[in-house]
Amino acid sequence: MNTNALTLDCTGLNCPLPILRLSKAVKGLKTGEQLEMIATDPGSVKDMQAWSKQTGNTLVESKQENDKFIFVVEIINSCVTLLTLTLSRRNRGFLGVPLSLN
Repeated sequence: MNTNALTLDCTGLNCPLPILRLSKAVKGLKTGEQLEMIATDPGSVKDMQAWSKQTGNTLVESKQENDKFIFVVEIINSCVTLLTLTLSRRNRGFLGVPLSLN
């Protein structure tokens, strides 16, 4: 992990809070920056894989240490991340306009 990476502590939080906090935290990051997230919710493993795929950001590391799940993500394109998160929120689309997922 990059020693300059930020750490987001989501221990004790259950789905969907770790991903929501991650989504909020990456808004302030630039392309190439990394963020470490620590969670205790076992569902966060699949959530992180889906989030990475959906946003296009890289899941650099995913490991379990005792009861904690540790993830490191690298921001690939901060503009795309923001747009993807905006479009994907509750399938409402951009500015509340529904998405067509054909």
